Amino acid sequence: FTLMDLCSLCTIIYEKSLKYLSIFHVIENFMFKEPIVRLERSSSGSMFSIRDFKRLYKSVDMDEQKAVKNLLKEAFEINFNGNEFKVFAYQEWQDFLTRNSTEQVQVCDFLSLLSITDCAHVNGGNFYEFIARIVYQLRCSIVHNKETEFHVSSENYPEGCKLILEDFLLRFLEELIFLLVSRDNSIVWYTSESIRLWSERA
Repeated sequence: FTLMDLCSLCTIIYEKSLKYLSIFHVIENFMFKEPIVRLERSSSGSMFSIRDFKRLYKSVDMDEQKAVKNLLKEAFEINFNGNEFKVFAYQEWQDFLTRNSTEQVQVCDFLSLLSITDCAHVNGGNFYEFIARIVYQLRCSIVHNKETEFHVSSENYPEGCKLILEDFLLRFLEELIFLLVSRDNSIVWYTSESIRLWSERA
């Protein structure tokens, strides 16, 4: 590598990581919005309180990975091109593996660095849980710098990470976000224009 090549590589990694984190922030917003939408839809227009909000946010804050999993599980049930979105999602993963058949060892090796060791046992039924772990653990690997976690950086960007991030996750998550934003659903769409709220002592 020349110095120019190295600078170019660092720029690419930075841009891809930044784009991924921007997308994850949208996912994170949906994670917090989903329980509020659920409460709003079940309230039939009646008021709910600050305490309700605190309880909902606490449940997301305490286990972000579980919140990602729940969001994907619900999103995977939305109709998409004549099938549920989970059919499209799993097919995208299969197509990704086919496109990169000679690099599957690198893909699985990288996933093992994220403590995801069951890639051989993924199927259409458990894919939402599998992909939720990848989405969350990759986010942690980019933003954290803990000794106990694999850290993605310009000096530590394995081929498996590059493939998953650039050839699957970014495109897949953009499709998911567009679906949730553009199609009426019970995950991130309110039924009312406003929320009736009152203050309540904790």
